[in-house]
Amino acid sequence: MKRSIAFLSLALVAGCARAPEKLESPRLVIHASIRDNSVHFTMNLVGGLRNENSDRAFLDYSADAVFSEKGKRLPDSAFNPVRISAPAIFPFETVPVSVIASGGEKDVRPLLDMLEIDYDEVVKSGVTEEIYVPDENIELERVGFRRESIHSILKGKAHEKN
Repeated sequence: MKRSIAFLSLALVAGCARAPEKLESPRLVIHASIRDNSVHFTMNLVGGLRNENSDRAFLDYSADAVFSEKGKRLPDSAFNPVRISAPAIFPFETVPVSVIASGGEKDVRPLLDMLEIDYDEVVKSGVTEEIYVPDENIELERVGFRRESIHSILKGKAHEKN
């Protein structure tokens, strides 16, 4: 009986292949520069996509990273949402992702306000330090991918010639 329950539990867990649903350790840096007599901002958002499955790979993974504050999505801008992607995320792998977005003052202000960063300080210093984005302030939407059994991927590689 115990074996049956253990097997059923294992089959249930193995059958529920879940794609990465959040960006791991999201961090960003914002650079300010002067172009054509106006301030221009560039944001570099980095994090990881973790596959916690033992037998599934996710191919052509993409998602929108959306910033929000107190459950309310920040206004759409050059910085929100931003598209992240990874060609493949194999079992138990965390794939680093990075995306760069650029915009003006109206694009960056909501993000700086959410992170409680002084706009004038960013303009004066030219860059922020690396900022950790709390999980409640970023989520993934419009997630897309192809799911593939790792066994079929490895079987296909066994038939290739070098």
